[in-house]
Amino acid sequence: MTVGGYVNLYYEKDFYKKHTQVIEFDDIAIFAFGKVTKRVRYFLELEGDELIGFKISGEESFRRRVFFERAYLDFLISEIFKVRIGRFITPLGVWNPVHISVLKWTSSDPFTSWYFFPRFITGVQLFGRLPSGFRYSFFVQKNKGISEAYNNYLTREAVGFELRKELKNFLDIGINFGSFKIEKPEERIDFAGINFQFFHSKGEISGEFAYGNEREYYLGRNSYRYAFYLQNVYEVFKKHFLILRYDHFKDKSDKKEVSGYTFGWNFKPFFYVSVKLEYQFRTDYDRVLASFSWMF
Repeated sequence: MTVGGYVNLYYEKDFYKKHTQVIEFDDIAIFAFGKVTKRVRYFLELEGDELIGFKISGEESFRRRVFFERAYLDFLISEIFKVRIGRFITPLGVWNPVHISVLKWTSSDPFTSWYFFPRFITGVQLFGRLPSGFRYSFFVQKNKGISEAYNNYLTREAVGFELRKELKNFLDIGINFGSFKIEKPEERIDFAGINFQFFHSKGEISGEFAYGNEREYYLGRNSYRYAFYLQNVYEVFKKHFLILRYDHFKDKSDKKEVSGYTFGWNFKPFFYVSVKLEYQFRTDYDRVLASFSWMF
């Protein structure tokens, strides 16, 4: 068994209304993983969310809770066919699978990772790599979730699929689609998306587009939402990365449309350490974010 963990010290100041300003440990996690047999493996992760936080100004409350972030078993039947059972990160897109803060390029997340599918699934995942080089992932949930309150959506019914292909070691492309039901308020979102990563000698360029069709049963109407981002990461100096990102999000139901530019700096003295600073120019409000992340 291997045991590890990570912490993330986070600072945010927004320029909206009362100018909220906070500093907090928004992630404190311990994980363990290992083998049950040659073909059966386990992964457990316990996380404390906002356990330690200080409000400098504005209106902010801290959740201060502990939950299972991930808890699953992997059955490695073959390279083509593997099975995962339990609570796991939803395997869609470029951004969402990169879960640990120290491995992310910025402290903030693009809109595509929050408004189109649940970030975690408690269910079954089938995945693998086909002889043609395509990688696939299919998941389904039809039950109450583990630590289900810790998710961007409260869902007990979800299904999704993604197909990915790496081209000549420098371009990775994926397409996905699926559907899930939100328990409260009752509605269903059918989603589809496309994403890519282009790798070059000094960094990477990535982007995602997501579309969601909303069936709002409690209001008796249908609507839609969409979002996309384009991001460039460039190593300016050794271990110092400049990040430029453009985000756009529109939700017809809530009559909300937001776009913005993120200018970020990420210093990675070691693979498991990251110091980030960023400024976001957005159409709703600007904000400054900073973080120190360490995985051990």
